[in-house]
Amino acid sequence: WLLEALRISRLVLGESHEMVASVSGLLGDIYAQQGKLEEAMTMYKLALRVFRRTNEGDSEDLAQMLSRLSSLFRRQGLNDKAFKKAEEAYEMVRRLYGDDDDRVAAMLNNMALVLRGQGRESESLVMLEKALDIMRWTIGSDHDDIAASLCNLALLYAEQGMFA
Repeated sequence: WLLEALRISRLVLGESHEMVASVSGLLGDIYAQQGKLEEAMTMYKLALRVFRRTNEGDSEDLAQMLSRLSSLFRRQGLNDKAFKKAEEAYEMVRRLYGDDDDRVAAMLNNMALVLRGQGRESESLVMLEKALDIMRWTIGSDHDDIAASLCNLALLYAEQGMFA
């Protein structure tokens, strides 16, 4: 269905329409879930190009696409590329929403995962703690995202031989 939607969107709306980017992003998500990483990368890059063309400056759609690309690069073991995309997404979300926003915390978590994959655990730990502080401030302490962040922190502490 999505391939047909993409074909029609390209035909009717043109290559540079946000609908093309959105459908491409969804297709990329499905391909990524199926383990078809090259196909996912193609769709994500198409979506990123269109979002860059259609949005002047920063946008949440663009930041989310950068984040999705970062996750895909991380899955492929391309941690340097993953970090660059994650950092770009983080900076964009910070400019859009300020430092104390749960979307900023999510981007910090993504960057922390990449740093952890690069063996930079101490930097990862700092980002995870900062993300947790922001999340506690924005969504409160009794939230499932807080529990997940605490688990991530505990695993990282344990990997470093620090049991807190």
